[in-house]
Amino acid sequence: KEKNTFFKKYDKSPRITIIMPCYNYAHYITETIDSLKSSTYDRWQCIIINDGSTDNSEKIILNEISNDKRFTYVRQPNKGLSYVRNIGIRMANTKYIMCLDPDDKISSTYIENGIKYLDEHDDCTLYYGRAKMFWDDGTEKEWNLDNFDYKLLIRRNHIYSSFIYRKEDFNRVGGYDEYMNGYEDWEFLIRLLYGGKKVYMTDDVVFYYRRHNGSMDNSASKNLERYKIYIYNKNKELILNALKNE
Repeated sequence: KEKNTFFKKYDKSPRITIIMPCYNYAHYITETIDSLKSSTYDRWQCIIINDGSTDNSEKIILNEISNDKRFTYVRQPNKGLSYVRNIGIRMANTKYIMCLDPDDKISSTYIENGIKYLDEHDDCTLYYGRAKMFWDDGTEKEWNLDNFDYKLLIRRNHIYSSFIYRKEDFNRVGGYDEYMNGYEDWEFLIRLLYGGKKVYMTDDVVFYYRRHNGSMDNSASKNLERYKIYIYNKNKELILNALKNE
């Protein structure tokens, strides 16, 4: 018993895996990596997947992660964001998961506080917090996110993609939809949180969402109505069940 307590106390194996896809984001990914390195929590690992970039992303990434064994670098032909997230999460051997896009940033305490909360609340499925949007010129503003409500989630997504959750729940719902090239995180959340799952949103600002013309959200928004129809048709039964008591 004493031996087990000793090893538990000094165990430094990773408890969370950060999945970081990259497709032609050489000009931003250094800031993203640096925000992760600044974390007050040290039991993390990061899998960076270069999804067929044609710029100098590989050179930048390898320079940033050299001599840091917490990072794993993978290069593959372009497959798309959902595929990258799925393959990265399936590679992970940790209890917790977080996805982090290569142009966004997190606060230094986000991971530590998120894992502490989820460790203490087995009934909570997802942890996230307040967020800010920021631009390349240094401008920042609060991202006014609605409090979580599942029926509202069905109508519009109000949780960003860099939430912390358990890998067992990823396995439970089958991962991200690889047929989607936008709003895949929204569709994933609809399945992940169905059935009265609990969500906790801390009042701390933990996530920084970069706004720029090349962001995938700008491209996906052009096909929003088509994606809404796809999401509804795919998840019609659970959506109707959730809405029937309105």
